[in-house]
Amino acid sequence: MWVALNYLLDRLGGDYSKTVGVIDLGGGSVQMAYAISTGTAANAPEVLDGQDPYIIKEYLKERDYNVYVHSYLHYGARASRVEILKRKNGTFSNCMLRGFSGKYIYNGEQYDATAAPQGADYHKCRDDVVKALNLDAPCETNNCSFNGVWNGGGGAGQDELYVATSFYYMASDATKEMTLVEKVKHGEYYIEAAWPLGTAIEAVSPKKKHQET
Repeated sequence: MWVALNYLLDRLGGDYSKTVGVIDLGGGSVQMAYAISTGTAANAPEVLDGQDPYIIKEYLKERDYNVYVHSYLHYGARASRVEILKRKNGTFSNCMLRGFSGKYIYNGEQYDATAAPQGADYHKCRDDVVKALNLDAPCETNNCSFNGVWNGGGGAGQDELYVATSFYYMASDATKEMTLVEKVKHGEYYIEAAWPLGTAIEAVSPKKKHQET
């Protein structure tokens, strides 16, 4: 996505500082990509066997680019909920609204997501989120983001960021048909129910109160 976006924005062919960075939030992971200087790339830490390197070299429009790329596994929109629920202290979750009792299912596994009797607590929930980020993980370099991962060293290549989420799923849904169901009774109202673009998420909006004839 870094190459495609910078090409569309006409940012390639010049200094790396003219490019933009990209953050792509998926369900299982979140990926960061941005160009860094040659000096920073030369000092990138080594990775373990089997792991993807931090730096990808690209030759685009007669220019060399060193692109920092890392996919933070378990920190996507869905997987991160599991990491947060794992950090709860006791039976209840500090992040769920009062009265909720249920399970969160991810990758076929269930996680208890029952709310505390007093409901959500912002500060306690924040503490659970911070624990999930594992900020205290050993950092073998001078610049780590979270969970002990090198952050690429920063620099001008990340001064301007573009953030995307569910990019693939939104594009794949574009060709699906829309199904509309009208006059569904909901309480004392008749409403329209829709499942747009095949997402199977019911969206309802009150239309008018039903008049008996």
